[in-house]
Amino acid sequence: MKLNKGGNLQTLQHPVRIDASTQAIFQPSSSLTKNTCAPTGSFILKFSPAVFLHAYVLLGESPQRFGSDLSLYLATVNSFFAKSPTVQTGFVSLVGITQTDTKKRLSEDLGVALSSLFMAEAFGVTWDTIAQIPQNSKLSKKRPDFECFDTTGNRHLFEAKGTTVLAGVDVALTKAIAQVKKYPESANTKLAIVSFLSTDDRLFPSQTFVVDPPTLPDNIPPTKRVAQLLHGEKILQFAGLPQTGAAYMKALSVKLRAESAGNGQVAPIEKGPGLLMKLNQEIEQSALQVRQIGNTQFVGRSIFDGLGVHIFVGATRRQLDALALLADMATGDTYSRLQGDDFHSFFADGTCLLIERS
Repeated sequence: MKLNKGGNLQTLQHPVRIDASTQAIFQPSSSLTKNTCAPTGSFILKFSPAVFLHAYVLLGESPQRFGSDLSLYLATVNSFFAKSPTVQTGFVSLVGITQTDTKKRLSEDLGVALSSLFMAEAFGVTWDTIAQIPQNSKLSKKRPDFECFDTTGNRHLFEAKGTTVLAGVDVALTKAIAQVKKYPESANTKLAIVSFLSTDDRLFPSQTFVVDPPTLPDNIPPTKRVAQLLHGEKILQFAGLPQTGAAYMKALSVKLRAESAGNGQVAPIEKGPGLLMKLNQEIEQSALQVRQIGNTQFVGRSIFDGLGVHIFVGATRRQLDALALLADMATGDTYSRLQGDDFHSFFADGTCLLIERS
């Protein structure tokens, strides 16, 4: 194992893209930090090569085929040991490997190792509880790969996939989401995790994608009202409230299930504050802007400020409060106007875009 001069293992860094729903239910740590130089939802997962190799051999299937001889693994991922910097970004790749079967087997197991490391860092799951879920066709034809438990006994499920084909990420995510979404057993989290392992870092670097799929009922009525309720998530995200948007979708799922069952009752968000409290907390913590336009108050964010132009996007406070109460959407008019050098656009859903020149 390569050591630096100080005698410590080099730290390896792997990019992870995490959706808003998952961000709302975990706390970043020193080993899983936000990547401020990348788009929203970008994180860096830090780990030592020894820990990664340990997870790979422990949980992967291909190493067992090699028996006690790891020469094939070490030969195919020799850059794992060869890179000299103390901190190496995006190291987990399959550059130079051309055999299709080898790439497939390695990408699958590397994906499992990366997913397990993420679960350990993001949710504090313990390695002794990470286990494959037994097949049970009576329970469900589709099931996620793994279950695990954190130190407080909460159960987590995740489907782990790996691919070397960039175009295959969406396909793999779709399959992973279906496997976790349709699994009927309860768990604190059900995540779809897909790792893209690059075969050419010059084109697109390796990274992992984490998705917490909404568990909406399959028999959602195709009505205008339901379409407006589903659109509410877009309004919250547009105004700069992704965590409230994720919580909103979970609460909406409960609401729609209750309505389809005929009882009309809405349960509170599990183990969390009410939606309205969550909305107010995120507005305060995210330092969102409040604009008064005529008699209407808008809450939102700046998406561009430079070259003498400022662009603000947001939604009416009235609409945000209605969404937090899972009430039917308050709709208005769609119109735009030019005021001097400024351009204002308003949609019927209560959102606005303001282009202002300084």
